[in-house]
Amino acid sequence: MSSNNVYQPLTTGRMPRAALALALVATTLLVNGCSDKSDKGRDKAASKPRAVARLTSAAGAVSHRSATKLTWEDAQSGMSLAERDAVRTGDDGLATITFIAGGGKLEVEQHSLVVIEAPRTTAPPKATGEQKPAHAPAAAPVAKVERGTVRGIAKPGGAPLRVVTPDGKTTEIVATGAEPASIRLRVDDKGKLEVAVLKGAATLRTGGRQVKVAPKQVVDVTGGQVSQPVALLPYPELTVPGIDAKVAIGQGVELQWNAVEGAHHYRVQVSRSLDFSDKVFDRLVAEPRFVATDVGGEQTYAWRVGSVDAGGHEGEFGFARRFTTLQGAPATQPAAPPPEVLVAPADNAAIVYVKTSRPIDFRWQGDATAYELVVARRPSLNRGVVLRQRLQTTEYRLRRLKPGRYFWGVFAIDGKAKKALFERPRRFAVGWRRPPKVKVPNAIDWKEQQ
Repeated sequence: MSSNNVYQPLTTGRMPRAALALALVATTLLVNGCSDKSDKGRDKAASKPRAVARLTSAAGAVSHRSATKLTWEDAQSGMSLAERDAVRTGDDGLATITFIAGGGKLEVEQHSLVVIEAPRTTAPPKATGEQKPAHAPAAAPVAKVERGTVRGIAKPGGAPLRVVTPDGKTTEIVATGAEPASIRLRVDDKGKLEVAVLKGAATLRTGGRQVKVAPKQVVDVTGGQVSQPVALLPYPELTVPGIDAKVAIGQGVELQWNAVEGAHHYRVQVSRSLDFSDKVFDRLVAEPRFVATDVGGEQTYAWRVGSVDAGGHEGEFGFARRFTTLQGAPATQPAAPPPEVLVAPADNAAIVYVKTSRPIDFRWQGDATAYELVVARRPSLNRGVVLRQRLQTTEYRLRRLKPGRYFWGVFAIDGKAKKALFERPRRFAVGWRRPPKVKVPNAIDWKEQQ
């Protein structure tokens, strides 16, 4: 039939060689072209790191180092951050890192270095074929704090805050109270991570242990171990100079504040800006006073002080004050302290018992009709009191004290009023020392000298 004759060459007949060659070339070009485009797309997607966070703010000296590079570059607000990217702040640098999944934020303070890690879900992945939950688990922000200070928020019922310490251990911080937990992370030069809960309550999980931390408490995390919580010291009250005082140019400005019980040092900061991004001083001092000598020009300065305990834990700064240096301004002198009338024991005296205890004599000067002598374990003289004696003389003999560290002071009494006869209590220590062992021979042979 004619119809069969029309379709037969296409179904059963042979294709001419020239037509077959052209078909193969066209097919090859089509397939290769699609393959090249898809491979290039896959290569491009694979070479581009996945963004896990953004640098939502960067002020001052803030640098960024990509995980694929060895050099640091200036960071820009709004830039994307991939896994293993690093953010570094300088003298006046402040930065905010916001994780894309979960929305967790980290505030990076000055002189800090943070490496971004990929967020991890708070629940293990589901097995193959298992139905996806209605609400996927929140992604927990993860960061490695190499040095400096970083602040974050752990929300109740939300994703925990995960931190990788310089030694590679991961610590998980979970809010346990009804309100968000405000967390301060600090890494010292030895790689020890300090975790302070400033507000709210939290539980730390690391190395298979869980430690509950109450508000205004701090713990140390080293090698996957967590120390017992200790209370952060309160900030001291600033006293001199007064609020918005005027100081003559060229004179050192003496800063004073009230001593804090338990403080081993104080951190003093003086800045040209109220946000302390342009600091002039940032030092640790032992006494509750400091003389700022490098301030000058017609300039307004802000200053603040924080307390540091014997373990190196720093409390938060208190309210800042301002003073202004002016040309020809009247000199602002600090209030004169009361005369030092405490005589003995001297400040930082060491009273050593050898074999037996001995009396301790307290002496002072004054013309009041009555005094109150206080000896206590604490510098406030109102806690750990071991002696509170009212006297009408300027001396008193205490028969014995147990070994330990003590503080003492004297108050002049005028009716119901009491006036301290000291600027700060004096310190002294009592201890025991064994007498030296001397071996006495049973007999002595004398020989005449020839």
